[in-house]
Amino acid sequence: MTSGPRPARCAGLALFLAAGMTPAAAEIYRLAPADGAEIRLKVYKTGFMRGKVHDFVFKRYSGEIDFDASNPENSSVKIAIEADGMVCEDTWVNAGNLAKIEREGKEKILQAARYPHILFRSTEVRPQANGSFAVLGLLTIRNRAEAVRVEAVMSAGGSGELRFDGSAAVALRDYGLKPPSAAFGAVGTKNEMDVSFRLTARRP
Repeated sequence: MTSGPRPARCAGLALFLAAGMTPAAAEIYRLAPADGAEIRLKVYKTGFMRGKVHDFVFKRYSGEIDFDASNPENSSVKIAIEADGMVCEDTWVNAGNLAKIEREGKEKILQAARYPHILFRSTEVRPQANGSFAVLGLLTIRNRAEAVRVEAVMSAGGSGELRFDGSAAVALRDYGLKPPSAAFGAVGTKNEMDVSFRLTARRP
């Protein structure tokens, strides 16, 4: 873990308060896999394979949101994503290469056996215009934490659920990771990756 995290480049997400979701005090919500929920990572190729995209989905994760609708700046979120739960869903490679891409992502890039979790923990929630929020926090990959700024869209689900949709960008080199390449550099990988998510939060 670094002593002075650098801000990571992030795509914009916005956090809206859903109508009617106004509890008098902060409430705890649990994050867990659910129908329609996902955490997705897109990795872009360069060189001879420019235009191709590796599409990864993280199937296993858990977390907690402490949501205060009256004072949203007091809210917080933390989530742990299982690195070994990453699945490659590319449709443009054969089955053998699909398995190889997934294995290299887990073993070489994430080193899932040594670093089993990717972690996010918020450090500050900043209300902004039009009901949106900037959420500052630390994203930890391979035991290295870097400061990130994220925003998300929140809506009301059934039975008191909260649903979050959003996206962000993460740079490999921010975490000391070299973008993978092959064929003596003729096939490469962009430093920046896109993350998108759709999460369901429920009361315990």
